[in-house]
Amino acid sequence: MVCRQGPGVTGRTLAALGRLGRFRTGGYPQVLLGVVGRTRATSAPSLAAGIEELVAGAAPFDELVERVLPVEKAILFRRDDVTETLCEELEGTGPRLAGRSFHVRSHLRGLKGRVEHPALERALGAFLAERAEAAGAPARVTFDDPDFIVAVEVAGQRVGYAFLDRELRASSRVRAK
Repeated sequence: MVCRQGPGVTGRTLAALGRLGRFRTGGYPQVLLGVVGRTRATSAPSLAAGIEELVAGAAPFDELVERVLPVEKAILFRRDDVTETLCEELEGTGPRLAGRSFHVRSHLRGLKGRVEHPALERALGAFLAERAEAAGAPARVTFDDPDFIVAVEVAGQRVGYAFLDRELRASSRVRAK
């Protein structure tokens, strides 16, 4: 989650998000990381619904949060090669993308000068297309209203990913940068 700039914004945002789960600063300016409890919201769409509910109850929330990206899973990686880690993690996602359209978007924090986001996006996109074809139907890469945007967020040595479908992207606060 990326909160807006300004004095006290991060603290107010963390206080507001406390109703949804456990959130903390992410080690980078304006970046907040969190875990939503299993009893509250366990899937990305329910997190988006929880955020919409929270916004409805707190008018200044729009002033606090710039962007939300509910990730499906976050994993640690040891080497600079985050692409290899993601490919290993997403090995079994071919059936999910088979016959569908997608593209990859990444935001890399903490890898400046070591990994270029266009290279990661191209390599991961090619890998996912290969996995989809191996699952029985080729996937199509498109930037014009794809079935999924595969969003990748790196903060330090942790990488999170999400498969954002059209329904989830309909939320004004869920955006892949």
